[in-house]
Amino acid sequence: MKAITALLSLSALLAAFPSQAESTSIEIQKSKLDLPIETATSNAQSWVHVGASSWFPKNLNSPAQMASNTVFQGTGIPALYLDYILQGSARLSTVNFKLGAGWLPLSRNASVDMGGIQTPVNQSAQLVSANLGLEFTPPNLVSRFVTPYLSASLSPQLLLTGRSSFGEGSTQLGITGEGAFGTRLKLSPLGWSQAELDVSASERVGSINASSLSGFGILSGLRVAL
Repeated sequence: MKAITALLSLSALLAAFPSQAESTSIEIQKSKLDLPIETATSNAQSWVHVGASSWFPKNLNSPAQMASNTVFQGTGIPALYLDYILQGSARLSTVNFKLGAGWLPLSRNASVDMGGIQTPVNQSAQLVSANLGLEFTPPNLVSRFVTPYLSASLSPQLLLTGRSSFGEGSTQLGITGEGAFGTRLKLSPLGWSQAELDVSASERVGSINASSLSGFGILSGLRVAL
C-alpha cells in the first residue's frame, strides 16, 4: 500500500513539472519580444544646422590708441552658424535643445596724420559666439511639409582684435540673448528626405564693453537629420 502511494505522488510531481517549465519559457519569450520595442521608443531625433544671418552689430567698437576710434564694419561675409539640435524625451517631444557656435569677421578703417600726410590704417576683428538654447514646436500648427517653431537662446560673445595702428589688439567678452520665430520646410518633394530649409526672424539684445550688439536679423540655412 505504501509503495502504491509513493508511485502516485511521484507521478503527480512529474505531471506538474512540464507545465512550470512551459510557463517559464513563455515568460522568457515574452520579455524578449518586449525588449526591442522599449529600445526603439527611447531614440530621440537629432539634426545639424548650418546657416547665415543678416544680423550685424551697427555700433561695435574697441578701445584704440588713436583719436579716430571708428566702429567696425562688415567684410562682405555674413554671420555664419553651426548648431547641433537634439529632440527632447517622449514627454518633451515638442522641445528641442540647441548647442552651437557662430563667427562674424569684422574690420575698421581710419586715416592718421603722419608728418602731414593722411595715411590709411585698418584693423581686423573676429566676433565668435557660443549658442545655447531651446526650441518649441506648437503641435497644432505642424503640417505635412511645414514645422513652425519658437526659440530662445543665450550666447556668450568673444571679440578678438588684431594688432594694428589702432592698438596692440585685445580680447573682450560679452553676452547676448535672442528670441526668434521660424519655420522648417521639408525638402522631401525635391528628393531630399533628410533635409529641411530653416528660416527664422530674430531679435538680439546685449553688449560688449558698452558697445551694443542689439539688432534684428533673418537667419536662413539647412537642417539635416542625423
